[in-house]
Amino acid sequence: MKVFLGGTVNGSFWRDEFKEKLTIDYFDPVVEDWNDAAYERELSERRFCDYVLYVLTPKMTGYYAVAEVVDDSYHRPDRTIYCYLPEDDGEVFSAHRIKEFEQLGKTVKENGGTWLRNLEEVISFLNSPAKTKTIKEVYYDGFVSFGRQESHGFAHSIANRLNESGLNIFIDLNDIPLIIDNKEHIYSAILKSDNFIYIISPNAIRSEYCKKELDFAIKNKKRIIPISHIVPKEGQKQVDLLVANKKIIKSNKGLDIDSVVNRVKEKINTDREYVRKHTLYLSQARKWKYLGENQSNLLFGEERKNAIEWLKSSSAELFPLKDHVDFINASRNISLVMLPLLWLNKTTKPFTSNTWFDKVTLVISLGNPIALSITLFDMLSKDESKQSDVAFLSMWSLFIFLQLTSMFIGIKTKNLGLFISMILSIIVCSLVIALKISNPL
Repeated sequence: MKVFLGGTVNGSFWRDEFKEKLTIDYFDPVVEDWNDAAYERELSERRFCDYVLYVLTPKMTGYYAVAEVVDDSYHRPDRTIYCYLPEDDGEVFSAHRIKEFEQLGKTVKENGGTWLRNLEEVISFLNSPAKTKTIKEVYYDGFVSFGRQESHGFAHSIANRLNESGLNIFIDLNDIPLIIDNKEHIYSAILKSDNFIYIISPNAIRSEYCKKELDFAIKNKKRIIPISHIVPKEGQKQVDLLVANKKIIKSNKGLDIDSVVNRVKEKINTDREYVRKHTLYLSQARKWKYLGENQSNLLFGEERKNAIEWLKSSSAELFPLKDHVDFINASRNISLVMLPLLWLNKTTKPFTSNTWFDKVTLVISLGNPIALSITLFDMLSKDESKQSDVAFLSMWSLFIFLQLTSMFIGIKTKNLGLFISMILSIIVCSLVIALKISNPL
């Protein structure tokens, strides 16, 4: 997870101590040399970070940051965090300004954003392990591969304009690509991208990293969209081989970049639905294989029906991989025993997916020792009156309640063994209670 550290700059040092306390990744937009490349980098980071934090302090000038907070809280409320500091290095807000910032906080909350009162609250919020669970899986319309020495600004301009047009484009923001900690992240992003936008330049052709990215995209049958940024003096044959029969989008110096972007958009929108499902099913197929080809990770219901229909369809440039075929055919042949569990999982998801469900099941699980305590107390009691029947029925009723809870855990996790065992246990407990009621002591 990553947070964009936005808000007041202008000589404010709130970021320094704040960054030391964060346990998650962050992007600090403050740089010594502000130029076009830094601006493009900031736009990209602001888009891709999981949260955008706005900290406003008395060192701020103007109202641009305020406008940014309001705009983000309207359009991306789930990612917006707002905080204002009444004091910053001896400077303070007036009572009138504080009243304005309080109202701004209320507006952010009403829009669905997060308003926190101080930096300690912000740190606690961001460092919370629960925050990593809220990040949804994201798929991209395109992945941009480029040589950093020659095409950094051009690549970011292309990506930013495509993003501004409503597409979701991934561009690697690390200064050194495919480092050990970043390699799997890059490959995962390529897998989750419908198109591979390859920006051709001499540096890209020589780059080992660009070659690895391109080879991985070709291996996984991604649609390649090549853009000629700087014509290489050497290696043109290599380019031809790499992009095969793809029609290269040419971009010369002075050419309106919007015309290049429009041609890329046109390519992305061709067979868009088919290409997105190619990406989606491949990602699900890889997950299914990685987790041991468990039936719980197969497609079910309408999703399975759509996938089978997709397998019968075709595209001029793409075709299914063996992973697609294996995954969808396995979904087609899912066992009859598994079908009820998958149906229940989908039906009960509105409440089993809530955060309170796990907390409630944890509390209920404490009922098991309580049931055993009732049994032990009854065994030690010398009273052979009907109180013994009450204890007996209470214990077995509590057992049924616990087994029902475990059954719902099995449904949520799609654990077939747990689900079946709890069903059988509930039947046995119900029979015991029925026999006791019909034949009291």
